[in-house]
Amino acid sequence: MQHLLRSLKVFYEMVDSRACLVAFDPGFWGYLGLEMPKEHPKLTEVFYELVGREDEIEAILAGKASGLTLPGIRRGDRYFSLVIATDSRGVAPAFAVIEDTTEACEARQLLAQDRNEIFLLKQSLEAQNEKLSSLLGIIRDQNHSLETKVRQRTKELESSRYLVLTKLARVAEFRDQETGGHIYRIGRACALIGKVLGLAVEEREILYYASLLHDVGKIGIPDSILLKPGPFDLAERTVMKGHTTLGAQILEGEDHILFVASREVALGHHERWDGSGYPEGKAGAEIPLMSRICAVADVFDALTSKRPYKEAWPIDRARALVREESGKAFDPEVVRAFDEVLEDILRSRAGVEDLETLEPQFSGPGLPGYPARSRKRASPPSCPSMPWSSTRGPLTRGSARGRGGSTGPSRPAWPAASPWGGTRWSA
Repeated sequence: MQHLLRSLKVFYEMVDSRACLVAFDPGFWGYLGLEMPKEHPKLTEVFYELVGREDEIEAILAGKASGLTLPGIRRGDRYFSLVIATDSRGVAPAFAVIEDTTEACEARQLLAQDRNEIFLLKQSLEAQNEKLSSLLGIIRDQNHSLETKVRQRTKELESSRYLVLTKLARVAEFRDQETGGHIYRIGRACALIGKVLGLAVEEREILYYASLLHDVGKIGIPDSILLKPGPFDLAERTVMKGHTTLGAQILEGEDHILFVASREVALGHHERWDGSGYPEGKAGAEIPLMSRICAVADVFDALTSKRPYKEAWPIDRARALVREESGKAFDPEVVRAFDEVLEDILRSRAGVEDLETLEPQFSGPGLPGYPARSRKRASPPSCPSMPWSSTRGPLTRGSARGRGGSTGPSRPAWPAASPWGGTRWSA
């Protein structure tokens, strides 16, 4: 028992009826840093903390009180609790027990010290915050005009980017068309389709300007092929297909989201939903969403426009062809969105051939003179908030090539017997 108590740093001595300690345990005195006395010293001589509490000690020895406890007594670098208690066994009038509490006391001291330091730090921080708030107020006042200028310059920079893109798009379009209206009709159609698919206003604006540059790679196609009035032969078709990769190369080197989106549309607008398109043979959601939207708008406008080598198709015939290619050439969700806004697309083509910017009505609730659509438009499946997420197809070029990662040769985008112009319109 004595060994167990010592392992717990608990020591005791008997107290006689005169309130004197009966020296018996060397460990008791060694813990206190004292030599074991030959006589029986008074409790108050060994523990001066008991001075003034003699009446309580007498009551304990007389059996009128059960005990007395003094916690946190310090001797050197040690802390202990002192307990004077009666002996229920009747061996002695009472016992004096000391229990080491050094670790607990030091922990409490550190905690109290930390709390004091935190309190002082809090006061210091509050004072610093008051100074900082005052300083920030001065800085805000001084920077107000500067921030206004920065916003103005940023807006001018964004506008210059849009102007560069639209002018570049016109350069490419005028090499292939008698008017530049084709690209702007496609841009408006893309914005209207994107709205049905749940694209935010900012995303539809990016889609509009990106779609203007879908054929920018035609700048690098020789006139003998680009302006040929009849069908292409195999060699010419191969060169013409290169306008997609040429367009992507022209738009490389700029990480602004507008250029990234434009590069993806230029590269992917001839990919097909079933994987038989070019240049990379991507399929389904591997094709960026903006490229899928532009593909539908581009084909529909080409079919319904008069060219030197073809007459314009009737609207119903072109619409039927787009529907027929749903799930083959085109994303079915994009085709459904196209069907929903076809009336708006046709109305948007009237008298606005050469407007280079996206008018607010193409991002708002509807076109001028059109009642707002009351029916709820469901978001397409697997389309999170951002149009370039993985399920819609990334804006940055992916590593997959076609279905199953194939890297085989490019295939024609349209069948040779295509009813919208044979091999001429496959590019």
